[in-house]
Amino acid sequence: MNRKLIAAGLIGLALGTAACRSPNLVMDIQDAPIRPARATEASVYKAIADAGASLGWIIRKKGPGLAEGTLNLRRHKATVDISYSATSYSIR
Repeated sequence: MNRKLIAAGLIGLALGTAACRSPNLVMDIQDAPIRPARATEASVYKAIADAGASLGWIIRKKGPGLAEGTLNLRRHKATVDISYSATSYSIR
């Protein structure tokens, strides 16, 4: 009886600890430089769209120098704004 009670307590503790883990933090990227220095705005957008697509993101152009990335994962959705130029990009 005591073994079953101890085992149940340990399983409950393990599940409780797993449920209380820290969530991943969201990190903004501000004015990250573009390499190579001779990139164009169009080539930067293509690189962003290709990289995002390879990770499951849907990248849509919203206007000049502005794109939106969306990731749908099961029932969760993440959306980011991506501003870019020929020299830098930011993700918020």
